Amino acid sequence: MKNVKIIIIVFSCFYFVNCETKNKNSYMLKKEFHENGNLKSVYLMDTLGDGKGMSFHFYSNGVKISEVPYKGKMINGVSKLYYKGRISLEEEYVNDKQDGFYINYSNGKIFEEGRYKDDLQDGIWNYYHNDTLILSEFYEKGKLIEIIYKNTTDVKKRMEVTDFDGNGSN
Repeated sequence: MKNVKIIIIVFSCFYFVNCETKNKNSYMLKKEFHENGNLKSVYLMDTLGDGKGMSFHFYSNGVKISEVPYKGKMINGVSKLYYKGRISLEEEYVNDKQDGFYINYSNGKIFEEGRYKDDLQDGIWNYYHNDTLILSEFYEKGKLIEIIYKNTTDVKKRMEVTDFDGNGSN
């Protein structure tokens, strides 16, 4: 049975590529399966143009794990991770580096959000509990500059961050 699946995959990839080649586009399609026969991963990539593509990964029960966009061999675009079928993380990449928005979810609600610039946290990062903003951090080129705490009465407490390792050095 396993050999039949491999033959079908090879044939479907060959057929798909040949069909698209007639339109002067060429796409590679690859599928992998779990031992139970459920889809494990799907890869789709433009092999003639700029190498744009997507990969999708699934748990053995068929529930999606991730969606990852590619350009060439690098992650480019919005990557998404799932937990128990729900979105758990969205992050933007440019040439394999985190560059753009970052959103971390807990039980379908935003838990943490911010931005990256060249793989470094940059700008305001917000943290939530039960849809309530509880903490904001400000980063410049990956360095934590300021923390703003918020309590239930929405009183702000500001604190300059100067001591990262406990001995007074940055």
